[in-house]
Amino acid sequence: RTLAAGLSHVMYTTGEVITREGAAGNWLYVMTAGTAEIRVEGEPADRPGPASDHQVVVAQLTAPDFFGEMSLMTGEPRSADVVAVGDVDCFRLGKETFQTVLLERPEIATELSDKLASRRVELIAAREGLDATSKRARQATERDRILHGIRTFFALG
Repeated sequence: RTLAAGLSHVMYTTGEVITREGAAGNWLYVMTAGTAEIRVEGEPADRPGPASDHQVVVAQLTAPDFFGEMSLMTGEPRSADVVAVGDVDCFRLGKETFQTVLLERPEIATELSDKLASRRVELIAAREGLDATSKRARQATERDRILHGIRTFFALG
């Protein structure tokens, strides 16, 4: 009930930047319709999707994908641009609501840290050109760092 009450509906049109790399972020987005691209600054060699200037498309998102979780959960700046490829409908979840949920169920932080680490490593790999072995090694380190960040940011102890 807490989660549902804290959601707000937002819509974006083709080409609209939903999140901007480096910006502060207090929202997590859950897509309900449409397609968006995750873009980072980097070199386009051997990366999926088209790039403009020095931006690389590292993933495409469709409903029911979510994004913006790293900034929401750790307080870090946004790690990528997310751009609407067509019309996109989302529900947005704010920090205060998410903190209430985490205080009621702190095990969620542990469950989410692995998914967050996987996404973080993919972004790092796009920027730095990591091979598969390096990505696996980085995964565990990132998971521990992210879990610590979540616990600290939300004072979970």
